[in-house]
Amino acid sequence: MVLGEVGYEMGVESDSACFRMSTVVSILNVMKNGESAEIAVVGNEGIVGISLFMGGGATSSRAVVQNAGRGFRLNTASLLREFNCGGIVMQLLLLYSQALITRMTQTAACNRHHLLDQRLCPWMLLSLDCRRW
Repeated sequence: MVLGEVGYEMGVESDSACFRMSTVVSILNVMKNGESAEIAVVGNEGIVGISLFMGGGATSSRAVVQNAGRGFRLNTASLLREFNCGGIVMQLLLLYSQALITRMTQTAACNRHHLLDQRLCPWMLLSLDCRRW
């Protein structure tokens, strides 16, 4: 996955979910005027494309690769088939979704109350962690 690659675009239904191994992806909220703000970062701990199994179809955000690296794509049909079995895959994806939402909430609070260098530290740690793969 190359630097700057757009994993998905807002308003467009994706045909696959991405599991990152050694790359970092920024999830961006894009404004009408084209400006954007990072709302989440996904590394090797997560999946890009939670809207596929959360029932939302198209997403309201954009995913952009921030660090080039390796990852795996899983087509939507295969992901949904496993998710709908109700087993461990569903449980893990829902737990990850909850963790992502929690992290997004923390990011919003940090963006409001912390200095730039304090906000940079978690991003750098995630980036370094992903490079170990």
